[in-house]
Amino acid sequence: MKKHVSAVWIFAMGCVLAFVPMLGVSASHAKPEYAKKENKPCKTCHDMSKGMPKHESPNLNKVGECYQKNGHKDLDKCEAQK
Repeated sequence: MKKHVSAVWIFAMGCVLAFVPMLGVSASHAKPEYAKKENKPCKTCHDMSKGMPKHESPNLNKVGECYQKNGHKDLDKCEAQK
């Protein structure tokens, strides 16, 4: 019985360790709430040709840099400056 409990515990811990990194995947990508808030596609602020934006490498284009610099406000003004 003790071996069975140990095997189940080890399996459960393995599952947890395998899936925990996946929890951070969405957090590391660009924040979709900005796209939703502004009703704009992600490519408005990100250079999608370089792959999916990530927190550590958001691949911001000029509009995205302006939007970030302005505290994620006045996207229309940033787009006008293209």
